[in-house]
Amino acid sequence: MILITSSTGPVGSDLVIRLLAAGQRVRVLVRNLEWAAHFAGEVERCVGDLDKPETLGAIFEGVRVVYLISHSSQVQPLIEVAETAHVERIVRQSTLAAGFDSNARSGHSERDADQAIERSSVAYTILRPTIMMQNTRFWWAPQVRSQRLVNCLGGEGRFSPVVAGDVAAVACAVITQPGHEGRVYEITGPQLLTCKQMVATIARTIAEDIGYVDAPEAAAIDLMARLTMRPELFTALLETMTDLRVNRFARLAETVPSITGSAGRTYSDWCVANVGSFVPIRPSQR
Repeated sequence: MILITSSTGPVGSDLVIRLLAAGQRVRVLVRNLEWAAHFAGEVERCVGDLDKPETLGAIFEGVRVVYLISHSSQVQPLIEVAETAHVERIVRQSTLAAGFDSNARSGHSERDADQAIERSSVAYTILRPTIMMQNTRFWWAPQVRSQRLVNCLGGEGRFSPVVAGDVAAVACAVITQPGHEGRVYEITGPQLLTCKQMVATIARTIAEDIGYVDAPEAAAIDLMARLTMRPELFTALLETMTDLRVNRFARLAETVPSITGSAGRTYSDWCVANVGSFVPIRPSQR
């Protein structure tokens, strides 16, 4: 049995589908059964709360591998649950920032969580994906649709955005194939791009002119505040963008092609598949 702790996000939901196609038995942990209603009959759905590990013992029973997507503060208690349940391996989705000297406190916290798993009695594989392409739908699409404009704090920093489906493909492979125990994998897309280059890709895809402003920090903070995200996520995003500006995310890894046998998808590929997210709102639609 394979337990997925977050099956409603872009990686977890894709991973469930891939594992089922590979003939694996899958159990998903959710806080509300309705969130996983589309999996009814195909997977075991269990209600639980990662912030209450004392309630999770029965959910971990009979589990061979846990795919762990969680906040770093939840990791140590979950390790203890996994050890008690004799789970064979934890595959943790961490972050690329855990592997370098990040300005972001979240990067340090993620590295501490990774190291806790490495010290545990449970075998492990750690995946460290970079910034995901899907985030740009949340960050930029509202501005593009309403103003044909993107304000960003990226500067000339380059990074290699990855599509969530490629992360899920790597995860499925390391879960179902031997030889990945004790390994830490960075996962990136195939290209190093600046934010300005990514916005130009969106513009080509939708055949519209899109302005790009390398916003000063104060303007970026104001913009991100209007995204109405939780304070801790807001802070983490701001710190991540600071790392991006100074090229700490300028890394390319061959993990996707070497493990899955398929080239990672480009940002252009993703934009074509998600073009509807960026098409500007016409006056008649307001």
